[in-house]
Amino acid sequence: MLAEGGEEVGSDAINLFGDLFISGEKSELRQTIREKGLVEALCDQALSMGLSFAGGAISGGTLAIPGAAMQAVSVQAELREQQRQERIREIGARFDQTGDIRLLDELFELALDDKGEMTEEDWYQALGVDPDTESKQEEGLHQEENDDTIITASGERKGWIKPVPQAKRKIQQGFEAFPDGDILKSYIQSVKPFKNCYDIAMHGTPDSVCFGTKTSSMDARDLARVILHDPDYRHGQPVRLLACSTGQRVTPESYCFAEELANALGAVVYAPNLKMYIQPNGNYYVGQWKEGRMIEFVPNKRRRRK
Repeated sequence: MLAEGGEEVGSDAINLFGDLFISGEKSELRQTIREKGLVEALCDQALSMGLSFAGGAISGGTLAIPGAAMQAVSVQAELREQQRQERIREIGARFDQTGDIRLLDELFELALDDKGEMTEEDWYQALGVDPDTESKQEEGLHQEENDDTIITASGERKGWIKPVPQAKRKIQQGFEAFPDGDILKSYIQSVKPFKNCYDIAMHGTPDSVCFGTKTSSMDARDLARVILHDPDYRHGQPVRLLACSTGQRVTPESYCFAEELANALGAVVYAPNLKMYIQPNGNYYVGQWKEGRMIEFVPNKRRRRK
């Protein structure tokens, strides 16, 4: 601030001497001396320079203070972001270790940006997944050369909502996660077990399931973590996925949800290739005209990584 005030005084001094040199007897200072006398004229000039100094100092401070404030806000925002990233890594590691789906709620909230939206990159980061290097860390599975692989069955999370962990309910041989109030929560209790399969029942799509929701909320990798950490599940046990269209390949080359789940579990998965209809007595069929069927997916059959 003092520097700005000094600059203003220096400018006034240069103007004063320039006026004396160029105008001589007609300069403003000499005319003031003739009118008011030497002492009063010099006092006026000193007062003018003092005001210039004060004005420059105030102007400099006015500009400097907001700049310092903005810098402080930026530092605080950066610190908050660092804390958020540390929390994301911490909870992501806990979810990977325990498969506790309640942790996904907090992960989802942390991954949201200021606009309440979440990008695919944000969610990968929240789960601690590196789309470029994760495939190299998987054991016992192979990857075809030039295979355009993806991390999740969906490949994108736009429009997804967070899962509802409390919707999970035990059934005869597995669990269901239909949303509260859904009639299928009652119907699924009557579905008879199939051989030694572990049953998973909820709404689904060709590339996602709806864990406690009616909209996509979980991919195959996340569901695999939940299953593998379920004490009632035996490692390698076949899974019957009672979720609409989860066994449907959109194209012959694509990977549907059930196939991704089989690869992630390292176990056979049976899933419907069309919409599934469950009746009150527990019987079910696939396709509106029963034209669909349950498809068997063997893990890594197409050399797909987890």
